[in-house]
This record gives sequence, C-alpha cells and structure tokens, in this order.
Amino acid sequence: MLSAFLMLKFVAKLYIMTKEYRNVEITIKWQAEKCKHAGVCVKMLPRVYNPKAAPWVAIENASTTELKVQISKCPSGALSFYENEAI
Repeated sequence: MLSAFLMLKFVAKLYIMTKEYRNVEITIKWQAEKCKHAGVCVKMLPRVYNPKAAPWVAIENASTTELKVQISKCPSGALSFYENEAI
C-alpha cells in the first residue's frame, strides 16, 4: 500500500501535467496522463502544436473553429476545450 506521502506526490504530479492554453474565446486543456501521442493534433495543425517548442501549444496560430474541429478528433481525449465567459 502506498504511503500518504507517495500518494500526495502522485496526485501532485498528475495535477502539474494538466496545462491550459487560452485565447479570447476558448481555453484548451491538455491532460498529459491521457495523451497517447497519436500525433493527430500535430498533423492537423502543425502551426499550433509543436512538441519541440516551449510552450508546445501556440493557440493564437489558428481560429477557434479550427481548434474545435481538431480537438474533437483527439483519439485519447487528452485535448479538450471550454468556452471562456464573456467579460
């Protein structure tokens, strides 16, 4: 059985591995633990997704519609999005 310390460390690592990228309209959420590295994102929108860059997601390089279409094709569900609230 895992000690409480190791369990907290594991949970913290999962938390850190979730990243969000935002534009005015939407926020893209990437959950590393779900990613199967199928490369669909990179193949569909290479100007947005570049695994060699930091940060690897340049959300400003595509329209919100393009991003939504691509995210809907993520086979693992590692990429998702939500609409930002209007201010």
